[in-house]
Amino acid sequence: MKIVYIAPFLPHPMDSGAKFRIHSLVEGLAQFAEVHLVVLSDPVPAEHLSSYPRQHTTTFFPAPAESRIQKLKRYLLGAVSPFGTILGKHMPSGRLQHIQALLDQIQPDHLILGDTYISRLFQHLRFPTGRITIDTHNVESVLMGRISADKTSRAQKLRYRYLAWEARRLERDFSRVSQVLAVSEQDATVYRQQGLRRVFVVPNVVPIEQYTHLKPGDPRKLVYTAWYGYPPNEEAALRIISLSHRALKQGLQHQVSLVGKEPTQAMQEAARGADHIRITGAVPSVLPDLEAAGIFFAPLFSGSGTKLKLIEALAAGRLVITTPIGAEGLDLVHGKHVLVGNTESELLDLLRSALHDPQRYATLQNTGKQHVMQHFSQDNVNSRLQSLFLEGNHA
Repeated sequence: MKIVYIAPFLPHPMDSGAKFRIHSLVEGLAQFAEVHLVVLSDPVPAEHLSSYPRQHTTTFFPAPAESRIQKLKRYLLGAVSPFGTILGKHMPSGRLQHIQALLDQIQPDHLILGDTYISRLFQHLRFPTGRITIDTHNVESVLMGRISADKTSRAQKLRYRYLAWEARRLERDFSRVSQVLAVSEQDATVYRQQGLRRVFVVPNVVPIEQYTHLKPGDPRKLVYTAWYGYPPNEEAALRIISLSHRALKQGLQHQVSLVGKEPTQAMQEAARGADHIRITGAVPSVLPDLEAAGIFFAPLFSGSGTKLKLIEALAAGRLVITTPIGAEGLDLVHGKHVLVGNTESELLDLLRSALHDPQRYATLQNTGKQHVMQHFSQDNVNSRLQSLFLEGNHA
């Protein structure tokens, strides 16, 4: 069996949830099929290309450089563009023909479009077998709606409201493909409520064996790992800084590490002069910072899908304090696997309790770890993909 997976990112280095997902699906598919990965992305840095383990045939189609004027034009004309706002960046003149020629050459049995915005390609490509899957990382219309609601700038609200509208248009067309993959039953339910019938769950996973050996961390150290160029993560980081200031004023001694690439100016300004807050920027691996901390603090009030960062933290045996949005889609129970607060005040109370009496939550950390080991391993992905593709349950 031949499968072409068209992805919005090169899954290397694995420094974001989307990259983890692409990697796990490609690895799972490769257990029973010949996989050709097609990457539609911004230009990949040379050091990433040189260190990328080319276990699967990979074709790159980098997006051309874009000026601010060109970006503004793309957004303004997105509604009438044949490729839409996001995919339009990656479809310069002749790109569609190059992708079609590649498909004609490979003649795959199945085509997977690895993102909601990439899904628009199925309307333009000739694919005689008709077996097309859309792999979604979130319900994008829900995600963009939440981000819009959380923004204070009118311009930003309008931008994300428009992207939510565009995503809903794309999601309505999902009924025209063979099947849709969702990251959780919660996301699958949203799609089914939109009238889609062939929706199947393939969970997000991490290489659990990399985390389970980590030693217990310092119960007075908090960590959050993320890509801060993504608005929900920046907003979570700003809340962490604010709540940390409040906790310190109440006499709760602790340290905070905000780990990950592209920390924003707003984060730097909010943490200025705070010796107990450390902002690392990009790191080769999050494991040392994850091991050093006893608490993973994730006050997420926007976002969608399932959060790979929480799976990582639970696999590492950290105490996770988060929100309903942070925990959604992972079947986590407050007080059994994680601590969940609905408001900033509740999160501060949970943090206070954890800092005062860390031993109180030792059992919770173990049950959280066992939960992700049972439900979010690569073996789960492999068996699910085999059922959907090799055994013909997608037909």
